[in-house]
Amino acid sequence: MARIVAGVLGAGLALSVAGGAASATPRHTSATGEVGAAAGATASRAGSNILRLWVPEFMGRGHGPYTDAELTAMAKRFSMIVTMPKKFTPKLALMKKANPALELSVYRNATFATGALPEATYAHTAAGERIHSLKWPTTYLMELDSPAWHKQIATTCTNMVAASKYDYCYLDVLGNGPLISGDYMWLFVPEGGVIG
Repeated sequence: MARIVAGVLGAGLALSVAGGAASATPRHTSATGEVGAAAGATASRAGSNILRLWVPEFMGRGHGPYTDAELTAMAKRFSMIVTMPKKFTPKLALMKKANPALELSVYRNATFATGALPEATYAHTAAGERIHSLKWPTTYLMELDSPAWHKQIATTCTNMVAASKYDYCYLDVLGNGPLISGDYMWLFVPEGGVIG
């Protein structure tokens, strides 16, 4: 079973995936970067309905190995850490000892992918070409309503969570993020300024 947390520019969705079925728990993120279950939803920690501090560690480019003291401090400060696959796996016991309620999420881009997937999972231009990211030209926009892409995401997340021994899979680059960040795409506005 893999639990999936989706980042959507200030909003998210936690999915519990088991045997192909999914149940959703709405979640929200405050402007200060805190995340918690929406009102009335079951919090991931028993009895906890407060906003919790989390960190997108995966965004910290170029950080070498953390010392045990740094990992302990990080575990004590944050309720959730989103990081790359297996990055903290060798130190999970240390981090959970410092904060038994700590949850770790493995990062997964849910909108762009590389690899040799079925062609129907990729989005295409009107001319039939794949659409690549501006900053990462070997990363392609996926056909987000494709059942094959949904299955690929669920399978990848389940495998990454199991291999990393983390609690969740964090789906990133959802919502309008790819259109406004400048890293992924640029929005073409035709002559006359009408998009459609």
